[in-house]
Amino acid sequence: MRGPIVNAGYISNGDSEKMIQACVECLQAGGIVIIFPEGTRSVDGKPYKFQRGAARIALKANTVLTPVTLRCHPPTLSKQDKWYQIPAQKFHLGMSVEMILCWTIFATSRRTVSR
Repeated sequence: MRGPIVNAGYISNGDSEKMIQACVECLQAGGIVIIFPEGTRSVDGKPYKFQRGAARIALKANTVLTPVTLRCHPPTLSKQDKWYQIPAQKFHLGMSVEMILCWTIFATSRRTVSR
């Protein structure tokens, strides 16, 4: 399984500074980076606690974040599930993008950093 993941452009988070720099270089070269800001799988019914890495990458690369919400029904791959357990029934994924939110976050972050 490691070969397909590496060949897909996976950037390891083993060293946070190297990961941030690799993401910045990818973005500055015109690439796309997908980040799950929780840093781990979610626990059903609990609020999300985001890490700072995505914001650091966006600011350092001088780019805009586009928040995307993923939904899965029935829920699967949560923190309490084993990643290799296949759900009993077929699951469906949904996605939504909030463009207004991403511009507000970017503008606020840029003003804060500029001070």
